[in-house]
Amino acid sequence: MINDLLQTKLFIPPLRPSLVPRHRLIEQLNQGKQGKVTLVSAPAGFGKTTLVVAWLAEERRSGGEYSNFQSLVPDISACWLSLDENDNSLSRFFTYLIAAVQTVAPKFGSSLLSSLQSAQPQNETAVTQTLLNELAQASHPLTLILDDYHVITNTAVHQTLATLIDHLPPHIHLIITSREDPPLPLPRWRVRGQLTEIRADNLRFNTEEAADFLRQTMGLQLDEQDIASLENRTEGWAAGLQLAALSLHGQSNPSAVIETFSGSDRYVADYLLAEVLYRQSEEIQHFLLQTAVLERMCAPLCEALVASGAVRTAWRVGPSERLGEWGRQNGLASGDSLVTGHSQTILEHLESTNLFLVPLDNQRRWYRYHHLFAQLLRERLRREGGETAVHQLHQRAAGWYESQNLAEEAIYHAFQAGDFENAGRLVAATPVDSLWQQGGASLVQQWARALPTFIIKLYPRIAILAAAAHLIVGEAQTAARYLEMGANQPEVAAEWHLLEAVLMRNRGQIAEALEFTQYAFDSLVPDQHNLRTFAQLQLVSNFLELAELDEAEQVIDVIRRSFDQIDISSRLQVLRMHGVIATLRADLHRAARIYQEGIGLAEAASEPMIGTLYNGLGFLHFQWHEMDKAAAYYEQATNWAQRTGITDILFDALMGQAELACWRGEPHIALDIMAQFQQFAQHSRLSEIIEISDMLNASFHLKAGQLEAAVRWANALGLTVHDKPTFRLHSHYKLFIAIRISQSRHSGEKSQLSALSQLAERLLNLLRRLNYNFDVIELLTWKTVLHEQQGDEARAIDCLQTAVELAYKGSVIHPFVDKGSAIQALLSQLTGTHSHYIHSLLNAFPSPLPSLLSPLLDPLTEREQEVLNCIVAGLSNKAIQEKLFISKNTVRSHIKNLYSKLNVSSRTQAIARARELELL
Repeated sequence: MINDLLQTKLFIPPLRPSLVPRHRLIEQLNQGKQGKVTLVSAPAGFGKTTLVVAWLAEERRSGGEYSNFQSLVPDISACWLSLDENDNSLSRFFTYLIAAVQTVAPKFGSSLLSSLQSAQPQNETAVTQTLLNELAQASHPLTLILDDYHVITNTAVHQTLATLIDHLPPHIHLIITSREDPPLPLPRWRVRGQLTEIRADNLRFNTEEAADFLRQTMGLQLDEQDIASLENRTEGWAAGLQLAALSLHGQSNPSAVIETFSGSDRYVADYLLAEVLYRQSEEIQHFLLQTAVLERMCAPLCEALVASGAVRTAWRVGPSERLGEWGRQNGLASGDSLVTGHSQTILEHLESTNLFLVPLDNQRRWYRYHHLFAQLLRERLRREGGETAVHQLHQRAAGWYESQNLAEEAIYHAFQAGDFENAGRLVAATPVDSLWQQGGASLVQQWARALPTFIIKLYPRIAILAAAAHLIVGEAQTAARYLEMGANQPEVAAEWHLLEAVLMRNRGQIAEALEFTQYAFDSLVPDQHNLRTFAQLQLVSNFLELAELDEAEQVIDVIRRSFDQIDISSRLQVLRMHGVIATLRADLHRAARIYQEGIGLAEAASEPMIGTLYNGLGFLHFQWHEMDKAAAYYEQATNWAQRTGITDILFDALMGQAELACWRGEPHIALDIMAQFQQFAQHSRLSEIIEISDMLNASFHLKAGQLEAAVRWANALGLTVHDKPTFRLHSHYKLFIAIRISQSRHSGEKSQLSALSQLAERLLNLLRRLNYNFDVIELLTWKTVLHEQQGDEARAIDCLQTAVELAYKGSVIHPFVDKGSAIQALLSQLTGTHSHYIHSLLNAFPSPLPSLLSPLLDPLTEREQEVLNCIVAGLSNKAIQEKLFISKNTVRSHIKNLYSKLNVSSRTQAIARARELELL
């Protein structure tokens, strides 16, 4: 698998000499710059690429004659991307797009590039937003050309590109060349005047242009009638004209030959190419067929194929194999009849004679055949040499690419050769690290799907790579199938057990996962430091699932004693887990120190996993009620998630931003985020992930004041107030208790509060035994509200006092403030040694509230009352705007006034306060 991008895809093709001026089309392209996108759409051979290159040269020319494109001083910035079938993953497509822009703006997209080169699934919205933001900062006009867009079939690429085009800054213009109309919103752009279209009818050579082409470019002296006839029979098709001209060279009666052409016949291309091919020298014919299987070619690669003699063409004249005229003119001796050692000379000859060879750089190193020409050569090769010859040539190509350490191309040709054993061997040698490179996981998945099962069993490491690749993108079911293929194979036993353990943990089989992880760790050799660390982190995760914090921290202490033996990424994952443990213990200041230690390491190395540490700090500052700092850290984490596509970073950042949105009175944002998370959970098909997403969804509905949706979840869960809580469901029980308290407060029904209090006490005892102190604090604040709701102030104060004693060390604030005025009133009655901390808690609440039943000093206006009713109904700001026929800013203004008059700072508090004042 290659690490570097193929630079030849980014070169603007050089302008050919003696090009026929096409002023009418150049003018169309000039006018198109006023819109967002120009589409040049026509079948193969209509000169789409040549036209765009000529237009770029016209834009940049300095004087009356065309000159070498690259040597001119530009008055516009233009960048080029030649697409191929391998560009069908979102990450690969936009990696190359950024690389193309970097040819004129070297710093463009650098931050996003690292995320695209990861193996994680890409967030299309994040990719688009980041690109648009950077394009908007461009100081000069920019034209981006996407050549051969018809090879793109990935819907995600189409959708993301369409969004990008919809929001392009006015100084950015996109040109797309394609053999067919791409599945983009062309009608919408057409109606809005944003689309310029150049199609086959526009590209067809008229008689005047055909005459110029045949005479100036191809060197034929034909009369007007012959030119008109040829133009008519080829229907102005540039490739047809070129092929016809080549076949006419040396003909004594060109008119008679022209009369035999049928321009409307769909087999005309086959006929013309056959005429051209057979008129080349023996050496050139041999070279063309031997190299026909190549997508791109350079002289050394051609040598490897031509020297093989995989196909001996039928028209060769036996053992003496006399040399053609071209060979003698170019200094070849009779012993050189297979043209070995002269591939560079031949490539340059083919380029100079316009024989459908497209240069890919300016050093005359890399070329490709015109697509149609290549297809016809390959068909001829099959007819002449059969599939055996084709396979031999692909095998030669695979060998050459492997010798150059270009594994991706070697694997491609091995597959084309039908040599599955060689392909399997090459795939099995793919480094695990490559799964995290651009499109790496996707490629491994494709290769594994294409390999027969017996090959995967022959090379069991393929099964391991494929399973890991599918786990990376959340496809656990497919990963499990590949692991079945790799079972009981001694050479991959350790990796197999480790991946199987990950699946077991995801399925909730914690004891089994722990056993498998320990086996994997014990099986790994001592110098496999990073893999052993990964195994140890899996042990930590399993211990956390079993609520064994001490055991988890002991493993982390062992890892930290050998920190210098593992890479930065592994260290950051260890520090992240260490910070999580400190947070679970409610030791928030220690957690902050651990996260800051990791940030110090990561910033120096620009390591993507720093995003997980920013998320950790965002959570801590949210709990300290430092909302601006929390928002800043979550924003930094989101930026890293967009750059890297690492799912762990993205989800934690989104959950943090959802919490902030609820606190700021924008719960619809939180619910939108949860909808995205639930979509991912369903795609994962993992019951544990789906269960967690449903619980979080209910939690945010509760925070958003949409009690009915939260109650539906609680009713469907099957929990009761008489249960004995288990640790596995401790978060479910905690939310269940919160929902029932809120339900009772809303309805006034208190019959189950006593049993609910006993359930909370049983859950508290469980969490206390396990030292999950942060959860204990949160549950104690809910139990305080429950006792207050029962009218038992003494027990409420006692419960609150216990929570304060436990939260004091970590300066935990948010769980108290989140419960509103009931907690605020009780806090002022507390006594003890932590008066400064209690004072900070009270300061975190909104301004002191008047007594619960006193009227508002500044009554709500009629419109504010309507907005309040909409908030209670769970409507988003946009929905309120549409229902009340008011602007977005007016909605925000009314909500701000509501908060001020009610002395609250969130929708949840506003709803609770309004109910207390009987305003609903």
